[in-house]
Amino acid sequence: MLILTRKYDERIRIGDGIELVVLSVEGNRVRLGIQAQADVSIARSSGSSTLMPVEMAAESHGHDVCPAA
Repeated sequence: MLILTRKYDERIRIGDGIELVVLSVEGNRVRLGIQAQADVSIARSSGSSTLMPVEMAAESHGHDVCPAA
């Protein structure tokens, strides 16, 4: 596992087509933006081994999902 420390507005590039951006840090919560091509599948996990596609996770938490760039 690679562990990185980033601050607000710093970025991490993964390969040629994925970029993570630190949008905000508030207490122990970090908001990340993910820029990727539309054909890249993105899923999230909330501490369990079950992965949830981003679209379903946003609907269950009342957040909007921005399409990948």
